[in-house]
Amino acid sequence: MDRIEPRFRWTCSYQGSIWYNCTEPTGELYELCLRREAPDYELAGANGDDCRRDILASVGLLRRSYTGTGRHGEVSRATLDAFNRWRLAEHEKRLAQMEAQPHRYGVIAPDDPLRKPPLVAWRGFYVIGQGWQRLD
Repeated sequence: MDRIEPRFRWTCSYQGSIWYNCTEPTGELYELCLRREAPDYELAGANGDDCRRDILASVGLLRRSYTGTGRHGEVSRATLDAFNRWRLAEHEKRLAQMEAQPHRYGVIAPDDPLRKPPLVAWRGFYVIGQGWQRLD
């Protein structure tokens, strides 16, 4: 029997972060944010050391963009696992599409950065004064 998993859809990217819509099997819809990197430009504009600490500590963190209940930003382990599986499958699908069209994309070398799998996200929550705390 196939397991029912959340569905994800990219919505936008900006300064090292990517936002996704997540639809849970229950029908609940919310927004997720994944920080992929901490660009120098963003760090230079950060408002103080605490802000820079939080930006750097959240690289790789998948969190709810907003939340009404629970610890601020926390996603469930099941949602995180489904998200990481989905991103890897999407990466493999895109790579296969490019490899199937060498006339369009060229031959992708074995050591090309395009072959690198996506960042594996982790989950956590925010504690005022301490910053992002990693779970699992």
